[in-house]
Amino acid sequence: MTKAQHKAALKHILENVFDEQPNDSIARALSKATIPGVIDMITMSHNDIQNLVYVDDTGTTMPLQKYKCNMIILFQGYINWLD
Repeated sequence: MTKAQHKAALKHILENVFDEQPNDSIARALSKATIPGVIDMITMSHNDIQNLVYVDDTGTTMPLQKYKCNMIILFQGYINWLD
């Protein structure tokens, strides 16, 4: 996959699997953590996922909600199951 395809795949997962809009908390947290593509997201450690933060609309740094961290972890598990 090209870099553009990795970005497009991540965008697809965020919007269609996680039902997130481009400016929602998961997308913001991944961007802040410099996770540009799907391969980067699925290879994150659980610890790194649990420590994701994002900047909200007021400029406050917030931890990513636990259930959203778990969505990423569950998606990783699904990808591993496919292999």
